[in-house]
Amino acid sequence: MKICVLSRGPTLYSTSRIAHAGRRKQHDVRIVDPYNALIGSLEFGLALAHPIVELASFDVVIPRVGASAMPFGLPVVDQFELLGIPVLNGSSAFELSRNKIMAGQVLTAAGLPVPRTLALRNPEHIDSAIELLGGPPIVVKLHPGTQGVGVAICETVRSIRSTVEAFWSLNREVLLQEFVAEASGTDVRMFVVDGKLIGAMRRTAPSAEFRSNLHRGGTAEAVEVDDVMRDVAVRAADAMDLLVAGVDILESSRGPLIMEVNPSPGLQGIEEATRVDVAAHIVACAERLAL
Repeated sequence: MKICVLSRGPTLYSTSRIAHAGRRKQHDVRIVDPYNALIGSLEFGLALAHPIVELASFDVVIPRVGASAMPFGLPVVDQFELLGIPVLNGSSAFELSRNKIMAGQVLTAAGLPVPRTLALRNPEHIDSAIELLGGPPIVVKLHPGTQGVGVAICETVRSIRSTVEAFWSLNREVLLQEFVAEASGTDVRMFVVDGKLIGAMRRTAPSAEFRSNLHRGGTAEAVEVDDVMRDVAVRAADAMDLLVAGVDILESSRGPLIMEVNPSPGLQGIEEATRVDVAAHIVACAERLAL
């Protein structure tokens, strides 16, 4: 097969591991920077071009589109889809997953557990929102945000209000979310590929930090999960229409709570923690999709 790995960083761990896994199976794998693609509409139809690679000849596309590359990266993904080329996570699924407000709506409508979360824009609603969430402490999240950036825990009503109003002054949207104290700075990243849980790791925040992201100095170790958590992760990926997903779960006193469903999760942490060849699973999924 001819596989396109759509990525701005050919030397990034996840991109290079997927490319290596595909070449190991004798596939023709090309790493394509979406910013080097030419897309559009012409009199003969949709245009999809690249100065070096014939993009329309690919059998399947594996997007590795980070949040910063979404404005142009997702239209490129969409162009592949419109031309009938199978894509491992479509542009609409990427957009939904990156939108925390809409993602929460979809997960809740599917009957999946999420932390109590509210989006608001009227200053007059702040106090009632705090009351609905059970009072401080409350987590204030910048929307959109990634890798734990734009997340603060506020201990008082006054600090919640000032943080929210500061974000609004920058014309940014915010989410208010309950603080799950019993999670104690840990979460579980569950990696789902093609409807199956292939590995899980527990991430632990460094001292005096409540965000467990590995990019913020957190540590990770492999963990065995029970059938309940496994089912939640698989159903979450399905609800978001993702064939590849990193499902982040908080272990609360009332059961697992889905914090986020990541459409382009990094491979390094999960592969190092679990010793599972995640890249090989992704390539196998791409093979099935291209048949």
